[in-house]
Amino acid sequence: MAFQPLTPAEPQREPFRFQAWHGLVVVGALTIAVPGAVLLARRPPPPPAPGTVLYGEPADTALGGGRSEGGVNLAPDQAPTLAIYTVPVGVEITLDGEQAGRSPFRLTDAERRPYRVALRADGYVPVDTVMHLDVNPRSLLAIDLVPDGTRPVPPAGAVVEAAPAEAPAVPAPVDDRPGELSVAVVPWGTIYVDGQLMARETDVRQSFSLPPGTHTVAAEHPSLGRREIRVEIRPGQSRSVTVEL
Repeated sequence: MAFQPLTPAEPQREPFRFQAWHGLVVVGALTIAVPGAVLLARRPPPPPAPGTVLYGEPADTALGGGRSEGGVNLAPDQAPTLAIYTVPVGVEITLDGEQAGRSPFRLTDAERRPYRVALRADGYVPVDTVMHLDVNPRSLLAIDLVPDGTRPVPPAGAVVEAAPAEAPAVPAPVDDRPGELSVAVVPWGTIYVDGQLMARETDVRQSFSLPPGTHTVAAEHPSLGRREIRVEIRPGQSRSVTVEL
């Protein structure tokens, strides 16, 4: 006696066969999706809020480097700031010819304009530079002063008394004619003389007229770093140096 199954057998599934209309569906879907993705990627960012002024600070805001923030949002009624840090500390700071204090120093009620900054300390080469707060409203000047070999650095806390100089019987004539210094940076870079910016990102030899004495020549490159050399200029002398980074 034969037994019949209670459930019918499952029908055999036919294997998938690619039809011509399948390709048309895929092409149509790509035609719609690809242009839409391109339009979304190219859509510009939303505009800033009304009354907001965008300022972008460069990577190097002052001598000796420093940190800046690109795309700083500074409201029109917010005053720019200027911070000055030096090694050593306690350096005398002058802004536009007027004494402002000693480092570390911070000016919070500045104006949007260039400021002439002068740094002076016994035993160190003086620094004169310009901070453009009209371009970089949040500026930082961080710098290591270069010791002046012609003057000893007094120890911390020492009181320095200047001995009276004896007047010579017959004053010797002083030759104060300026000399000429020619500087080239390899491969290229920004040139500073005694802390003052002389040429920015140049690969061409530059010539400067300098007073007699010892001068500090520095070259900076955004990826190769900074290098300093000391050069002595004599009255009426022309010297040529090359700084390799």
